[in-house]
Amino acid sequence: MLARGHGVVMSDMKRAAVALLFLLVPISSTAQAKVVFDKFKNVTHISTEQTQTGDVTYNGGKDASRMIRSMEMIVAFRCPGQAQRCKPSIIEVLFTAYTSDWTMNGNNQAIFLIDGKPSSTIRSEWDGQVIEADSFVEFNDLNVGPALFRRLAGAKSIDVQIGSFEFSLTDANLAALRDIGKHTD
Repeated sequence: MLARGHGVVMSDMKRAAVALLFLLVPISSTAQAKVVFDKFKNVTHISTEQTQTGDVTYNGGKDASRMIRSMEMIVAFRCPGQAQRCKPSIIEVLFTAYTSDWTMNGNNQAIFLIDGKPSSTIRSEWDGQVIEADSFVEFNDLNVGPALFRRLAGAKSIDVQIGSFEFSLTDANLAALRDIGKHTD
């Protein structure tokens, strides 16, 4: 009797787990983009979570890990009114570097290598913040037009060069680009 009752409970638990899995699968596949409406400004902000890029190198492949501990990417844009999608004129691609010094200051030229083909040069806006001694955060903000963004969102591989620093976008970065691309017309 106990074994039979235990089996019934397990069957119910298995059914609940399967049902939960079906509910979570669509959420996890689109969980990259956040859509937030600002009712006071009548603007919708659509952005990705921060995702870690590949390791950073400089001057043709030298290890930059002493200068740049890590690099992350966020992609964002705004839509007028309350919307799930729109046709933005600019998409912001923000690379955040955690550095030991003002390593990237002055590196204001960026190029994407999209599936092996270089994009045109993009101007990078730089800003930085001191966290504590030997701990800095540097922001390299790229404003990308719709045509280039479509190429980025459809890419299988992307390498990025900002000044003399180079890194590859990870699968998580590429998924974030594709996901936010679903919110553009």
